[in-house]
Amino acid sequence: MTPSPHYDPASCDRCGLCVTACPCHAASLTADGVTFACDHCCHHSSECPTLLHCLWPCEEACPRGAIHCRFDILLPEDDGGEPPATPPQE
Repeated sequence: MTPSPHYDPASCDRCGLCVTACPCHAASLTADGVTFACDHCCHHSSECPTLLHCLWPCEEACPRGAIHCRFDILLPEDDGGEPPATPPQE
């Protein structure tokens, strides 16, 4: 089973580029935004580069960053402050 990517409807402008980019035809544009049916449409093996490296074509195509692999590690924006102090080693 292929999990669907995380989708942020607040960031989506409904351009449809993700639908066009999806090789499995698992993304659909609706009145409410984009819906994904990856678990039903995608038939990747466990060795598939898309799954192994979380390189979703729809994520790459999205100009607004509304689609993310569920396992992305998102770091907070740099606030320009000093890095946290490292505790002394004992």
